[in-house]
Amino acid sequence: MEISEVKNKTISGVFWRLAERFLAQLISFVVSIVLARILMPDEYGIVALVMVFINIMNSFVTNGLGTSLIQKKNADDLDFSTMFYAGLILATILYFILVAISPLISKIYNNSNLTIVLIVMGLKLPIASI
Repeated sequence: MEISEVKNKTISGVFWRLAERFLAQLISFVVSIVLARILMPDEYGIVALVMVFINIMNSFVTNGLGTSLIQKKNADDLDFSTMFYAGLILATILYFILVAISPLISKIYNNSNLTIVLIVMGLKLPIASI
């Protein structure tokens, strides 16, 4: 592989990664604005609090396993399949942990609405792993 080809692929990869992150942040920003306009302040606070827990768990799901495939030179279908199912299983386990601790989180913050919001919004974890 020539150096210019590697350089072009690197620049292209960086561009697409930056575009993906920018678009994800933009969508998140727009959704936050829409939610702030629709919800009452206390309801918006509940959603924001829940998103803290979801984003912490989501960082374990979306970072790590897929990156390991980049490091492997000759990744085959078995490797991709293994990482897919491992990520899905990890996300499902984290979701069930979130469901199990959601009453405790609700008790800590003295807000019973947190439990159902955590359970519903936690479904993002298995979906994000796919």
